[in-house]
Amino acid sequence: MNRLKIFVDPEIPESKGAFDHLGDIVPFEAANFHHEQAADADVLVIRSTTKVDGHLLAATRNLKAIGTPVIGLDHIDLQAVHDFEIMHNRRLPIVNAPGATAGGVADWVMAALANALGINLSPSSLCVGIVGFGHCGQAVAQRLDKLKINWIAVDPPKQALQEPGKWSTYEDLAQCQVITLHVPLTKPSESKWPTLQMVNQQFVSGLSSCKCLINSSRGPVLDEKLILANQNQIKFCLDVFNNEPTPNADVIQAAHFATPHIAGNVIEGRQRAVKMVVTGLEELFFKGWGCPKQDSNMHAPVERSASQDKAPSPADVTSELGHLAVSFKSDYCLAKPEIQTQVFKYYRSLSMRREVDWGL
Repeated sequence: MNRLKIFVDPEIPESKGAFDHLGDIVPFEAANFHHEQAADADVLVIRSTTKVDGHLLAATRNLKAIGTPVIGLDHIDLQAVHDFEIMHNRRLPIVNAPGATAGGVADWVMAALANALGINLSPSSLCVGIVGFGHCGQAVAQRLDKLKINWIAVDPPKQALQEPGKWSTYEDLAQCQVITLHVPLTKPSESKWPTLQMVNQQFVSGLSSCKCLINSSRGPVLDEKLILANQNQIKFCLDVFNNEPTPNADVIQAAHFATPHIAGNVIEGRQRAVKMVVTGLEELFFKGWGCPKQDSNMHAPVERSASQDKAPSPADVTSELGHLAVSFKSDYCLAKPEIQTQVFKYYRSLSMRREVDWGL
């Protein structure tokens, strides 16, 4: 079997050396990546900042797989992938990492909740509405259970499939003081339950008890005009935005708690995500052939100080993210428009942390 030519974005955390045993590695800079560069790629390993569309796929005559160590796939045009498969009469598998960073996302949600409602909140008086009950939604529920906070789950696709669980409706969200969103980004052409701008003024008008709305899923799930219109009634906690990495500064200013898409930036989650993609590619290309031997140090723990080796407490993460949110909002909103992208990326680069040990 010929060695694979694997294009890898070196900005993927924990990716250095991880794919070397699978083929010849070609690093590429996502910001300056031109479609023609991928002409002889067998595999693309990308972040969500690289968009896979018909133009990119038209330039790739050898492409055999796409790896992306993230949860969602909204940066990949699945219709374009389907068209590619028909044109070339072969599959184009996509290997991603569902659930890899769910623990980190759930920790971020708990920190956002604490920052929005204060440390003196009474768990017995709260009800949290979890919209989307996949890996992240379930991880949030586990943490709420640990704190004896009531919650309900709304997930029409899972309910339609009659998956086990006690499902609530959107109308039931009226009883919730907190709403947290954990849905994929889908359009009306892609789902019976599209989430594109799902949270709009009509949606919010039914949330009679809502004091806090948290979004760590995808920016376009939420109509940003309603943030500006409702900022005095609802505390918006946002990790995702439209037009990243240059979101609307007015939206960030209006949010009670805003961070630059870092909810899932936990060391354990990033390692887990890369390992899932590596394993998936091994299964695709070497099952039955015998996988090339991996460097024994490939997944050795990253060297850290003693303080980093100890899992942080919920209070540690709440404080850390609270300070980051304040600094990010101030610096981003005061920055000139031409450097806001750099500010967004700078704060994102600072934010890698460890998962909280909740004893789950």
